[in-house]
Amino acid sequence: MTTIDIKQATKDGIYLNGYVVNISYDKLMKLNGKRVRISGKVTIVKGLKHYNDGEIRQGRQEDTKHILRPKIKIIDN
Repeated sequence: MTTIDIKQATKDGIYLNGYVVNISYDKLMKLNGKRVRISGKVTIVKGLKHYNDGEIRQGRQEDTKHILRPKIKIIDN
């Protein structure tokens, strides 16, 4: 359970309790400020490694947990 804060949104989705949740911007606007329960299948996207010269490729360095098809239930209005 968490409260939706539109400020946590990125191009990939929204960060909620350590997960990147794939929710459309329109739906996020409707849910902004509401307390919700989110469930769904979690997939892990592996982080990127450094090049040999220490340079980092574009992307996240750490692994990220994604919920791609979330089920959302509003807890209170």
